[in-house]
Amino acid sequence: MGMSEHTLQFPKKLAPEIGLAPNEINNFKRKGCRFYGKKTCVAWVREYLDRVTAAESSTEQPARLQHSAGNKFCG
Repeated sequence: MGMSEHTLQFPKKLAPEIGLAPNEINNFKRKGCRFYGKKTCVAWVREYLDRVTAAESSTEQPARLQHSAGNKFCG
């Protein structure tokens, strides 16, 4: 692209570099990604995605064993 990852651009211009649809990037604004008006930059989107994935991985709980109703009453 030739531009810095800190250059503010519309999501339509960033979409190919980030690999997401422009509408998905626009929705990040509502969810807490940094924007300046209608523009954001690659660095801010990556920062937001890193923050979201870190939060999701820290809240993952170990898989619980599935018990059928029959197992609950046996024993």
